[in-house]
Amino acid sequence: MAHRIAGRTGAKLFSADTFLTNGCGEYVWTIELTHEAHAICEHLVEIAMRKGERTIVVDNTHLRPKAAKVYVNLAKKHGYQIEVREPDTPWKYDLSELCKRNTHNLPQITLEQMLAIWLNIPLAGFEQALEIDNAQNPDP
Repeated sequence: MAHRIAGRTGAKLFSADTFLTNGCGEYVWTIELTHEAHAICEHLVEIAMRKGERTIVVDNTHLRPKAAKVYVNLAKKHGYQIEVREPDTPWKYDLSELCKRNTHNLPQITLEQMLAIWLNIPLAGFEQALEIDNAQNPDP
């Protein structure tokens, strides 16, 4: 979805996953690498915002509002409008389909836990927890 949005709008696309892929294109996850990858991603997003890139897409798994907070704070600081999107596929809550389609070969139990966390906070609640009010942050 993020690639579709970026391609359609000409947005700059940022993902911590970019830094969790080895030279063979395999996804490699460790807690240490994940922290570093997110720090790099956050830094690059801030640079893009300072440059005034019109549209920026952050393609990271933010299961809880606090995980997205750094990006929301950066967007507010630089005057960006914020839009939180969830997948628009008919199978986005279908665990068996998620297991078949996940690109990182995550085990079913991990996907089940992630889905349970996400379903616990409706999208409106997620945005409310992040204090997203686009009326006060017009498109730059």
